[in-house]
Amino acid sequence: MKTKIPAAIIIAATCISLLSCDWMFGKKPKTKTITGKWTIENIADSSKKNKNGLGILAIAMMAKDSVPLGIEFRPDSSFSLFNTKDSVQEPGKYYIDTAIHTLFIKKDSTDMPLKIIEWTDSSLHLFSTADSVWYMLSKK
Repeated sequence: MKTKIPAAIIIAATCISLLSCDWMFGKKPKTKTITGKWTIENIADSSKKNKNGLGILAIAMMAKDSVPLGIEFRPDSSFSLFNTKDSVQEPGKYYIDTAIHTLFIKKDSTDMPLKIIEWTDSSLHLFSTADSVWYMLSKK
């Protein structure tokens, strides 16, 4: 009887420690990723100033064609704008600074910062502080 109690305690302690390790370390938080194809649902201009850059290009492409404009972010930090009729319209590079919630689009030799307002698995809302343009994207 005296040997059964310590054995039961050791078995119970082992089971509890294994379960708690799985509980604490088994479920890793899901990291967000921007990679994939996104459809640009809306572009809103909240400034009265003239601009140049990605916003003007995207607005011009959407106005010219009724086919939805999309953007594909690749794992190698490259992206491209496209529509269903044509292939790649405008390639470039990007990176995300999660500390300041900003997506940087590298165009030529300049970086265009886009503040990440909302980011879920299916939608992405960005704001360009440089030219006051809002971008609403949805995942394809």
